[in-house]
Amino acid sequence: MSGEEVRKLILANNVKLWEVAKKAFGISDGNFSRKLRKDFSDEELQKVIVAIEELKSEKRKTYELFQTIESKK
Repeated sequence: MSGEEVRKLILANNVKLWEVAKKAFGISDGNFSRKLRKDFSDEELQKVIVAIEELKSEKRKTYELFQTIESKK
């Protein structure tokens, strides 16, 4: 998959590029931007997909916790 397609996949899932960079590869957003200039291997793509799913899950849990706290006010 091309780097541009990976970028679109990340943004379509409402997560930040820097979040995926840190979670999937342990690198800075600048280094990830350079990585996005090239095609991703199947292994790299799988890391990105897993990171996206984990980040979405974390955000969902945070939102649910916030809603619980707000409803108790």
